[in-house]
Amino acid sequence: KMRKYQSSPVQTLSNEFLRLLGYYIAEGHCSHKKYLTISSGDQEIISDIAKTLESLNLKWKKRLSRKYDYQISSSFWSEIISELCGDNSKNKHLPHFWPQLSNEQLSQLLKAYFSADGGTENTIISCTTASKELASDIMYALLRFGIIARLRKRNNKIPNKNIRESYFTVSISGKKFLETFQKRISFSLK
Repeated sequence: KMRKYQSSPVQTLSNEFLRLLGYYIAEGHCSHKKYLTISSGDQEIISDIAKTLESLNLKWKKRLSRKYDYQISSSFWSEIISELCGDNSKNKHLPHFWPQLSNEQLSQLLKAYFSADGGTENTIISCTTASKELASDIMYALLRFGIIARLRKRNNKIPNKNIRESYFTVSISGKKFLETFQKRISFSLK
């Protein structure tokens, strides 16, 4: 049974939509541009995503085969989001229009990204990605807030395979930069 979705030809860059992009960049992928999936076990994130999908009149469902995967079956939105942000972990990037966002809008995008893919350990906030372009985008975006981050490349062995892949970790440290992150970006999770 074919479903038809109607969508406005103009999408408002609401805070909710920008957070959806941030969550997608952190934990999403597009499959053959037929559907997109976002993975999360955190109910605050799932609730935030659900509100945005409802506002876009998009149906979503929890995938039975994967405990934390939520699927949005829309080739239209899958194509748009994959064009804006990449379709897999190795080619992810911030949307091309990120430099034109206001600081408040950019903070919403980064807030969602760091909530889903970042974390804190001791006195460091960090995120790790397989995409060198995304790591670079994040470092430049943080500079808009006066935050200087560090980039570290590391090679990890893939479980059950004899393959090593490169990952890039962006780290924020130092009292000044941590306080700026907390004040200007923060996390969407309590």
